[in-house]
Amino acid sequence: MIDIHCHVLPFVDYDGPRTLDDSVGMLECAGREGIYVIVATPHVVTADLPAKTEEIKDALLLLRETARSRGMAIELRLGAETYVGPDLYEFVKANPALSEETGRSVLVELPMHDIPPYAQPQLVALAAEGVTAVLAHPERNFRVVKDPAVLQPLARAGVLFQVNSGSLLGDFGKEVRKTANSLVAAGLCHFVASDAHNSGSRGFSNRDARAAVEKIVGEAGAKTIFEDNPGKLLGKTHWG
Repeated sequence: MIDIHCHVLPFVDYDGPRTLDDSVGMLECAGREGIYVIVATPHVVTADLPAKTEEIKDALLLLRETARSRGMAIELRLGAETYVGPDLYEFVKANPALSEETGRSVLVELPMHDIPPYAQPQLVALAAEGVTAVLAHPERNFRVVKDPAVLQPLARAGVLFQVNSGSLLGDFGKEVRKTANSLVAAGLCHFVASDAHNSGSRGFSNRDARAAVEKIVGEAGAKTIFEDNPGKLLGKTHWG
């Protein structure tokens, strides 16, 4: 499987692995889940300076080299989970390194309580430039939980949606699980990813999540979500 949302880099995230060994432990867990490609997606905000990009790149190179030296057969790619802001479009354009290894795609995080009015214009502007916007865990957004149909305008604009594996298993409560299931059933789930932050309470549950998705859309549908769609996303090498 391919995991497009994972906080695996050491030293970078306030809620991620604190040491290199912690990150290696996460890679070992991912391998046991059948994951062979991970997009490292540390939290970034549009106010972050270019120095943060360099910090992320350095952490990725260190983890890549360490994994290689230990014979770990997991491909690591550079990405980010960027918090949506009114300057999201300009930030993404100014930091191309954060999307070069993800097929010119960007993982975008919404506030948990609402969808700000500037979100759709910013995401549409990215799409117009050939940047694929992937919305991270919309099933955890309170407004989406209340009415999943609010995602339809974004879907029509070409935005794609990533559901957390833990959401499908009830890790974030019954309402989030219900919303996650409804997004899968409605075709508003293009990817399922771990959003792992550690090897324990916020670890990997991709196998169990895949089994849950299979119950909704069958084996072929689950393969599309867990393998085909992320493979296409990462294989895209040009704008548009």
